Amino acid sequence: MSQAGTSRKKTRHWWEWFDNGVKRISAVVALSAAVFGLIKSFAGPNEIKTPGNNVLILDVTLIENQFQQVTGQPLKDPATKELLRSAVNLAKAHQYDESRKLFQQLAATVPVPVVWNNLGALEADKGDYVAAKEAYQQAVAKQADFAPALKNLEKLTTEKPHTVSVSSTESEPNNDFDRANEITVGSRVAAAISDGSDTDFYHFQTPRGPRDHYSASLENGGLTLRPSITVYSGNRSQVTANYSHEPLKQFEVEFPAEGETAYYVQVSGVDGTSGPYTLQIKPLKLYDRFEPNDNFVQAKTISSGTTIDANIMDGQDTDFYLVRSATTGQITARVENGGTTMRPSVSIFDSNRSAITANYTHEPLAHFDVPFPAQAGVSYYVQVSGMDGTSGAYKLTVK
Repeated sequence: MSQAGTSRKKTRHWWEWFDNGVKRISAVVALSAAVFGLIKSFAGPNEIKTPGNNVLILDVTLIENQFQQVTGQPLKDPATKELLRSAVNLAKAHQYDESRKLFQQLAATVPVPVVWNNLGALEADKGDYVAAKEAYQQAVAKQADFAPALKNLEKLTTEKPHTVSVSSTESEPNNDFDRANEITVGSRVAAAISDGSDTDFYHFQTPRGPRDHYSASLENGGLTLRPSITVYSGNRSQVTANYSHEPLKQFEVEFPAEGETAYYVQVSGVDGTSGPYTLQIKPLKLYDRFEPNDNFVQAKTISSGTTIDANIMDGQDTDFYLVRSATTGQITARVENGGTTMRPSVSIFDSNRSAITANYTHEPLAHFDVPFPAQAGVSYYVQVSGMDGTSGAYKLTVK
């Protein structure tokens, strides 16, 4: 073979080796990309699950991208972006009900699949399955193959409790959550614990309105039943419980409840006792006329120099007000205690919701003043709450 032929053969072998090497590298890159994509698909876009095992997606960037896809415009409004971050952060902090309220507001201004899905998941956890289904359907309407909403919707359809609606008399069997009797707030249901192994479950939804306290009231039908009452949230987490070793004629368990929220009540006999009873769920209407005003968004406007009457319902309650200063200089937020129980805390914020000053007392003082600098015509937020879980009536004046 000539020298030229040998040279061509060596060149061809070199190019074949190089070409095969490129193909090998390309295959490795493609395989790596596929594996990475698979891992990414399993990881999910910043997902968490609620106590009710519903999927929440807490990726702010994904929500903003969906907003641009739906509207053709980027999400620019600072207030809306702050509301979105707050809703996500509250969910991450497991403050699900507060997060739900913010996602309710966002659904009107940021109507994208993630927002509707998250609202549905939080409504389902609250026990409002109708609202949850509507929200999931809105998410799917925006994107037909949106997997989290489809998954949540399937779970809602397959796992929703099969309750039986009753009006005046219990319907057995109702010995667990899934067979709880459906009752309405205010109605009286006649029932009985038949023996030591019997227990009765009831499911109800509070009406539309602000957060309130309710009473699960049991009237004993004889002298044998020593009642026990347990209240659960819609996701079946215990809210409160109480019992008596005496056959009391009237036995009540008080509990806080959100408006339009599902709850369960379980009735049983202590020490294996049994007997007839009548159950009624009653609202106590402890809220004042400014409720709900538990955050900046819900803050109620009051007039400078005007005294208002309100109350802190319990340790979970807090009240926000918005007032426009009539003068420039130092003004004062005064809280007059309506009793001897509440130990007030007062915080002042500017119109951008930045803290200006705050003060509190561990004593139930007759009145409590918090002065702060103000400018005429500028609005300020005033937050009132009770220290150490205290509560009670108060008067507020800002002047």
